[in-house]
Amino acid sequence: MDIELKEQILKLEEQLMYARKNDFENILSDYYVEFGSSGMKYDKAFLDENQAYINYCI
Repeated sequence: MDIELKEQILKLEEQLMYARKNDFENILSDYYVEFGSSGMKYDKAFLDENQAYINYCI
């Protein structure tokens, strides 16, 4: 993987660590999908609707 791409991904991940709702809306693609270790699927719509859950997990 290209070093510049790695640095960009790391920068975005660090921004998400201290995320606010506006950050998610601006940073995440509308096609964002993540699968948790529990098998639960998280997409941008879920994150937008469940900000309290996200704050609890962080």
